[in-house]
Amino acid sequence: MVVGASVSGVVGRTDVADPPGVVGLTPVGAVVVTCTSSVVDVTATDETVVAEPSVVGVPGVGVGVGVGVGVGGAVVGATYPAELAELREVMPHVPLLVRSRGAEIGARTQYLKGLDSTLALFVLEFDSELLFVGDAGTTEASRPSRRIGFEWTNRYRPASWASLDFDLAYTQARFTNYDPVGSFIPGAPAMVASAGITLGEPTGWFGALRWQYFGARPLVEDGSVTSAPTSIFNARLGYVFDNGIKLQVDGFNIFNTQASQIDYYYQSQLRNEAFPVNDIHFHPVEPLAFRFTVAKAF
Repeated sequence: MVVGASVSGVVGRTDVADPPGVVGLTPVGAVVVTCTSSVVDVTATDETVVAEPSVVGVPGVGVGVGVGVGVGGAVVGATYPAELAELREVMPHVPLLVRSRGAEIGARTQYLKGLDSTLALFVLEFDSELLFVGDAGTTEASRPSRRIGFEWTNRYRPASWASLDFDLAYTQARFTNYDPVGSFIPGAPAMVASAGITLGEPTGWFGALRWQYFGARPLVEDGSVTSAPTSIFNARLGYVFDNGIKLQVDGFNIFNTQASQIDYYYQSQLRNEAFPVNDIHFHPVEPLAFRFTVAKAF
């Protein structure tokens, strides 16, 4: 059984082999049960949640309520509108999302000809953060968090056949309650950026070069272990004929950068190791690849 909460709602999973009864308590004080592939009957009041295996029930529904402390919630998949109505009828006072609070202020300018620039400052708080658990290969509810940062976006078109763009976002992401293990949110990058240049008219030759950057991410709460930053370049070259036929070649990771898409830090054990070891586990970026496209516009 897995119990958790996310920024989009309190979620969890239980198998029909689990015994009937209250199935778990999350760090935000919410009992949670979700049926994914199995079918579970859900009966609840505003104080308790009871799940019983059954051949008839409410598929795809997760429910959670406060049990004396904290804030509970419930979530239903977007493809289950009927179940959402049924759940709301049974639990009319239970929130459907983890509580969040946010504020944003920004400015936009087109003072320079061809340039569209926007700057926004924001703060965002969640009552529960979703963290990956390496041993279980799933996620779990964690501590409340706050993000403070800015987003800067720029679009510049100096000529009809050329456009440039540059985006930069910086965020300070921290847990807000005290814990001696630390306040960093594992996996939350401080900086994300992208830039690109696109050349070409509606017909004839065209091309583009794009850059994507993800800054170093803390992998543990005290910030003592971090990932390396990731920087990737993609390119495009093609030709559009007057009759609407387009030939296009895309190159991905054109410099064949050896980097990771995402990193985690948890305990694992290889066959030749005598005991489990804490280490970084990562998913590598895709190596150099090409894609050829032929298209016809009508």
